[in-house]
Amino acid sequence: MKNKLFLYTMLVVCSSIMYSSCTKVQSLVKAATISWSGVNVTFEVPVVTDVSATTAIGTGSFTYNLDSMIKAQTANQLGLANIDEFMLSSCVLTIDPADVDAANNFANFESADATLSTNINSTPATIGSVTNNPDTYAETLNIPVDKTTNLKSFISPLGNTTFNYIVHAKGRRVTTKVLHVTAEIGYTIHVTP
Repeated sequence: MKNKLFLYTMLVVCSSIMYSSCTKVQSLVKAATISWSGVNVTFEVPVVTDVSATTAIGTGSFTYNLDSMIKAQTANQLGLANIDEFMLSSCVLTIDPADVDAANNFANFESADATLSTNINSTPATIGSVTNNPDTYAETLNIPVDKTTNLKSFISPLGNTTFNYIVHAKGRRVTTKVLHVTAEIGYTIHVTP
């Protein structure tokens, strides 16, 4: 009888210690907000000859394993399954310095917008838009983004996600050469245990 009472007491004590340890470890894992600059995408803007309509001026894609990046940022404590928000933070377009000049820069465009789709969600989401771009020489164009839309449904729950971008613009005046443009899209990822 004493052996059974002793074993029962030890079982209760061990269970309490294990529960306490697990709770302490779990409480050490905190929610995290991760800034991610994505992967820069470079595309060619063809010579603009029609300024009467908005047209696609460039597309680009890349594939990325967000799980690995999140684990690296959180000491392997959190991953894809822990994403609760995936939001845009910035969109900057930059013309290659070898291409930009007084007759070929972002002043040539009166408006622009960018969209995002992925291999998980092919419905384009608007990244942002500029509706009244100034008619002044510019090598870069900052497109204000919607920082309120959660794009979590665009991310693969299993690993690699292929991101697809399309940039549209309406010309103000024609360009005289092909422009090489780099798109830098930034994201904010919130993960919780």
